[in-house]
Amino acid sequence: MAVVICSGRVFHRPGRDTLDGVVLCDDGIKRSQYGRSTLEQLKERYGPTVEEGDLYVAIALIEDAHTTEPVEIDGDRWTYFLEVLPPNKWVNQGETESFQSVEYQTFTITQICVRVGDRRFAFDHRHGITHTEAVEKVRNSTAYAAGLDSANVEPLALETGTDD
Repeated sequence: MAVVICSGRVFHRPGRDTLDGVVLCDDGIKRSQYGRSTLEQLKERYGPTVEEGDLYVAIALIEDAHTTEPVEIDGDRWTYFLEVLPPNKWVNQGETESFQSVEYQTFTITQICVRVGDRRFAFDHRHGITHTEAVEKVRNSTAYAAGLDSANVEPLALETGTDD
């Protein structure tokens, strides 16, 4: 079966994931690039929200869905994140400090860690955020406004490799 790749088109679940590229087959039907499934077949397999769309719009929707609000973390968790991998874009301006994880969670989303005074925060965001923007996001967050309250601080939780 001859196919034409529909450049920049994907089958995806908005805000969740991309499933496959889109190709136009010689029978005139658009199908998934690798499985050759039709949109209807993909909806049966993955649910009714599957649609065809622009690759860059699909990626933006996924990134938006994976962006989180800052949460306050304790000093042990801050140190763990700082030392587990080399920090990216590490900035220390005395009263404020930030760094980004070198590992991406999906597309350009990575973990951002920010210190304001003696308080520390973490959130997931696009890697392009600047130190100034990250500090502003923290200062405008609910977690920052809540003040230092041990009930709001996320304790250090390490991956154990089990599915318990």
